[in-house]
Amino acid sequence: MDLALFLLAAGSISLSGVLAPGPITAVTAARGAESPHAGVWVTVGHTLVEITVMAALFLGARQLSESLSLKAGIGLAGAAVLLFMGVSMLRALRRGRASEGGMEEATAPEADATRGRAISRITASPLLAGVFLSAGNPYFIIWWLTVGAGLVLKSVEFGPIGFMLFAIVHWSCDLGWNWLVSALSFGGSKALGPRFQWGVQLICGVFLVFMAGWFGYDGVQTLIGGPMAGS
Repeated sequence: MDLALFLLAAGSISLSGVLAPGPITAVTAARGAESPHAGVWVTVGHTLVEITVMAALFLGARQLSESLSLKAGIGLAGAAVLLFMGVSMLRALRRGRASEGGMEEATAPEADATRGRAISRITASPLLAGVFLSAGNPYFIIWWLTVGAGLVLKSVEFGPIGFMLFAIVHWSCDLGWNWLVSALSFGGSKALGPRFQWGVQLICGVFLVFMAGWFGYDGVQTLIGGPMAGS
């Protein structure tokens, strides 16, 4: 796999996680009613937490890559998480609730909005809201210890530049979505209604199941001592 293809896959996986309805989206929409740029500050807070996690994974990448069993375990765990996310989204669609599923949060739109309002009262600053919702979300850590760790390990195969480009792509997905949500909320747009969420969740669910197979295949290849798929 070349760098461009990896970045495309990493960006698609990142977008799938970002687009899944969750507390960050809810609080961004709530703050967006006050400022169209609230999503930028929510993303900054979110990124401050992610920088710490990503730096730790990057610094430990060499040790992780030297252990085939650990590297395979991360790949298989990432596959399981992606499969869970994808299947949860698709099952939610069958039940007619497009906001269920997703790894960040699994709540109905009304509960999601209620939580967003409650958190927005506690964290008056969008930046602090981004920090609070990231650091206090167990699914955030699970994602980075499985899917995120797998992506970091793949990125360092291209050297430090590969890791930096992966980080930029990932954060660009966060920034683009959150900024869009706050801008639409400020303008009173209905574009993020149930039909939009349903369509997004269908696409993300199918894609995540596909990527689970990719992660699982890489994990098995590593476990049996073969070359990484596509490398």
